[in-house]
Amino acid sequence: MNKYEQAIEILKKYKQNRVLIELENNKNEELIKQVLSINFQQIENIKTKIEEEKQKKFANDTIEKIECIDGNKLSSEEKREYEDIGNKVIKEEKYAVVTMAGGQRNKAWT
Repeated sequence: MNKYEQAIEILKKYKQNRVLIELENNKNEELIKQVLSINFQQIENIKTKIEEEKQKKFANDTIEKIECIDGNKLSSEEKREYEDIGNKVIKEEKYAVVTMAGGQRNKAWT
């Protein structure tokens, strides 16, 4: 099997269709060298490890429906409570999502 055929087989194996098309159209020697120099298996292993870590990290996370809160109607104490909750979430490196209706000149209250 020559280098061109080896490169084609590697690209097919790792589903690199755009590069495969480019190589089949041009048979570019430089591209063949680049394809043969890449350790696709190592890239696949890294990708798999990243996906596994993501699954572990977010395995217990849930998305929950929340009630609508009008910041203008909250007391100073309630605002402070929500701010404390938000600060805690940030310190623990968790995420919080705030959804506001658009087009109503929403301003974040502090």
